[in-house]
Amino acid sequence: MLEEYTNQSLSEFDLSGCLKETIEIIRRYQIYLPSKVAMLLKVLIMLEGTSHQLDPRFSLAELIRPFGQRAMKRQLSPKRLARRAKANLEQWQRLMEILPHDAADILHKLKKGEFDVHLEHRKLDHVVNRLVIGILTAALFVGSSLMLSLKVIPSVYDVSVAGAAGCLVSILLGIRLLRAVHQSGDVTTK
Repeated sequence: MLEEYTNQSLSEFDLSGCLKETIEIIRRYQIYLPSKVAMLLKVLIMLEGTSHQLDPRFSLAELIRPFGQRAMKRQLSPKRLARRAKANLEQWQRLMEILPHDAADILHKLKKGEFDVHLEHRKLDHVVNRLVIGILTAALFVGSSLMLSLKVIPSVYDVSVAGAAGCLVSILLGIRLLRAVHQSGDVTTK
């Protein structure tokens, strides 16, 4: 995508096409944008489309160009670059003050065998819960099916009551689990 648009002159630049392709990439890879950036993209697409309907020769890219140049000048101004460099140096200085002590502390704990690593996986609880419910549902269904086929008493009309109840409960649990997975959007339909 970049090659296609970087080689164009500003007068040839198709801003609406570029924005549409950008949004397509955002959707395809499920990239989450800050709401203000998403709103800006929508407004730019609408503005580009409306302006082309009113005047096909109008170029929003030409209109935006001076603002972009000013923004770049502000971003790359020597004063701003000096401030960033100073902030980075201060961060490196703090790191250099802390790092030797922390490294020594970690090595000391490693030598004593007291070094612990705590990991926390986000949303793993939901995955494990669904997996457990799925396994229990499958086990309940298989067990209930066995009860039905063996005609375990008590039975009504030669059908095991416990087996039928177990099958019904397992079917309801399975439907509930499938609905939860479908609503969360974790099911791939490719």
